[in-house]
Amino acid sequence: MKRNKLKVNKGIVLSVIITVLSFSFLFFINTNMSFNWALRRHNLLTTGNIIHESSNLNGKEFIIFQTNESESDNPVIVHLARNSMGLWSIEILLEPSLENNIISTSWAENVTLNTFDSIISNHFEWHNVYYGNNAVKKISDDLLEFIPSGVSVRTWQAENEFFIHLISSFGRDDLLNNLDLETILRENGFVEWG
Repeated sequence: MKRNKLKVNKGIVLSVIITVLSFSFLFFINTNMSFNWALRRHNLLTTGNIIHESSNLNGKEFIIFQTNESESDNPVIVHLARNSMGLWSIEILLEPSLENNIISTSWAENVTLNTFDSIISNHFEWHNVYYGNNAVKKISDDLLEFIPSGVSVRTWQAENEFFIHLISSFGRDDLLNNLDLETILRENGFVEWG
């Protein structure tokens, strides 16, 4: 018996391999560089501070990022989200208020809590973040007396630049909704206004 030999055109095989490798390489570069490209498309610097990184209520990965505009050096906070292809895009871009030079943003997260005697799933946390570059004194020490019970506070400050991250849990979104932090900062001399 004679075997039928399958004749394969080496040129076609080589072309297919090169095409597959090229697409794989481009996809790898695109997914790894899409964070920077999303920022550059909006004329933003690619350097900055990751304020928070998590997944939203739909399970989509997101990052709250503080950076500056490329041309004017004005500070901004952006909400970036990663789509199902692994590409980042800006969903929200926030600039400082003209009257107080503070940027604020908020969001909710679905989390699981482990207590001593039970696991609580489908629990919501509410987050508020404030960023400014107009602090005139240290914020973290004196701010706590104005924060209600049940709210966690994380502060970061370097000279006049600051972040304040408030987290309310146990289903108490009213704790953050009723807290006017910008007024507290202004009336107690933490920030320079206007």
